[in-house]
Amino acid sequence: MLHKFIRKGEGGLPQDCFARCDLVSNIEKQCLDPKGPLGPILSDKFMWEIVKGIRAAIGDNPDL
Repeated sequence: MLHKFIRKGEGGLPQDCFARCDLVSNIEKQCLDPKGPLGPILSDKFMWEIVKGIRAAIGDNPDL
């Protein structure tokens, strides 16, 4: 539940990977720009899954 699978190509990823929702860190807002250093943004579907995983990791209700 805390590791969210993200398929190759999503957000410009070169391979399948997992978002580790239990390892949240700070990043600068400018890094979230689609043309910024982190590349294209993830689709709403994947972003929502990551949000739910983060909420579960901090003990909040992931069933929004």
